[in-house]
Amino acid sequence: MVYLTPLFLIIISYIMGSLLCTGVKDKPEHPAEVCIIGTMSVLLLWEAIILPSIKLLASFAVVSVTYSIILIGIVVLSLILARKFIAQNMRVSEPISLLPVIIIGIILGIQIAFFFLFYPDRNYDFTLETVNTTLESDLIYENHPGMGSTFLYGITFRGKIVTFPLFIAYLAKLFPGNVPCLVYRSIPTWTLLCSFMVYGLWAKALFTEDKQGKKKGTFFLLGVGLLNIFGSFSKDCIFYYQMFRGFSGDTFCYTVLIPYAVYRSFQLFYNKKYGSVIYIMMVAMTCLCVTDVKKGFVPMIICMVISGIVAL
Repeated sequence: MVYLTPLFLIIISYIMGSLLCTGVKDKPEHPAEVCIIGTMSVLLLWEAIILPSIKLLASFAVVSVTYSIILIGIVVLSLILARKFIAQNMRVSEPISLLPVIIIGIILGIQIAFFFLFYPDRNYDFTLETVNTTLESDLIYENHPGMGSTFLYGITFRGKIVTFPLFIAYLAKLFPGNVPCLVYRSIPTWTLLCSFMVYGLWAKALFTEDKQGKKKGTFFLLGVGLLNIFGSFSKDCIFYYQMFRGFSGDTFCYTVLIPYAVYRSFQLFYNKKYGSVIYIMMVAMTCLCVTDVKKGFVPMIICMVISGIVAL
């Protein structure tokens, strides 16, 4: 069951993203971007529910049920109100070449195999411990994930707003089974797929006006995959995080959120799509949900400023 988690997250994210995209002027044209917007919405909804629950000392089971009910309601509403948008967005306007799909599929398969064959880097990370502690205690940030005992002084608010490990705990509750497999295999697979969706948007933006745009876009994604595989030798590079720490909120921020923020910054300053401001704000808030402010939010702002200067 735990291996169905990436598929579940992508489907739910796309449906939820479709509802949001129907109400904005700058509608995304690519299903991958709709899925990324929906992914941020899923995480922000979790954040909106979990923060008051921490203050109210609610149990994790109550939070999980509440979130599930709201999520089901939004999915049903989206299927009713956004059905026309979904039909138009999923419509294939041009014939799909089989060779690029095979190439990208192979490079993705090799990377996903890494998560099953190689041991993840768990140094200074308590994601699995936090998930297990939350599930066993049914409490939210009350027990130390390493010791299991009650926190002596508690966690600061800056630490409590990082709810990505709790979201993984919710998924573990939703898909019962081997929790380490969920954390170290399913979540990295989901992060990798989201990352390739964002880089697919990059490829589309970079090579749209080129006659061989599809071919160059395929090689672009192939290059990203090869960099992940062969560039993961240094623990300080983004490729290492993608391949060996794909379960952490830091990796999700560095490989999905910040690249998408740069993409939207380019659309804002170069193509004058001012609706990008909404999506950039969503990225900024999601960065606060998945990792510490100095690791996610600050680098995102720096990257956006640089990309804006380059675009101008």
